[in-house]
Order: sequence, then C-alpha cells, then structure tokens
Amino acid sequence: MLKAKVVFNHRYDKDEWGTKQYDYFTFIDWLHEGDLVVVETANGFTVAKFVEYTNSHVTKCEKFIVQKVDLSSFNLEKGRIERIANLNKAIEKKAKEAMNRKLYDELAERDDELKLLLTELDTLEGGK
Repeated sequence: MLKAKVVFNHRYDKDEWGTKQYDYFTFIDWLHEGDLVVVETANGFTVAKFVEYTNSHVTKCEKFIVQKVDLSSFNLEKGRIERIANLNKAIEKKAKEAMNRKLYDELAERDDELKLLLTELDTLEGGK
C-alpha cells in the first residue's frame, strides 16, 4: 500500500487549489502530479489533486484515494462541441457576408454610385 499527498480546491474559489497537503493511502501506483483523484472524506467522496507519493513515516493517512478521474472522453467530447460551435459561428458570419454582398451587388445594378463604391472597396480589399 502506498501513501500519497493531495490538495483540495479552495472553499470559495473553485478555480484555485489549496497549498495544504493531506495524506491518503492508495493502491494506485501510476498517478502523476496534477492528476485529479476521487478521495474519501468525512463528508463522503470528493475530488482532489494528486501532489506526490510519500515515504514519510509521519503521515496521518486514514482514508483512501478511490480512483483517478479520467477526463479523456470528456475532453474529447467538449472539444468536439466547441469545434461545432466555432464552425457554426464561422458559417453564419460567412453566410451573412455573402448575403450582404449579393444584396449590394443587386442594388448596384440599379445604382451607379453604389457600383462605384463597391468597385473601389473591392480594389482596396485586394481585388475581390
């Protein structure tokens, strides 16, 4: 059986991790610094961040690290969803630009001043 040190989220700022380290027993021998783990607490199970294994004989281990939190599937799905959202935004932007340009071109067929303005804009933008 191994001994390990973990830290917990700050109580009021969940984006920050505490600096106080707590001792836990574990059977998991492949944890790396920064891994999220599920641990036993007096109030049930919670997530902590693995710091390191320890050989210290002066530890206060009473409870166990239950398992490592595997975020790989979550991160893949989250990335896929974010990519879909970004693609939709880009498509909407391009479609709006294309519809506006089509409208401007149609209006320019009846308005010589607008036609000149669009021609100058195209020239300045690189000859579109």
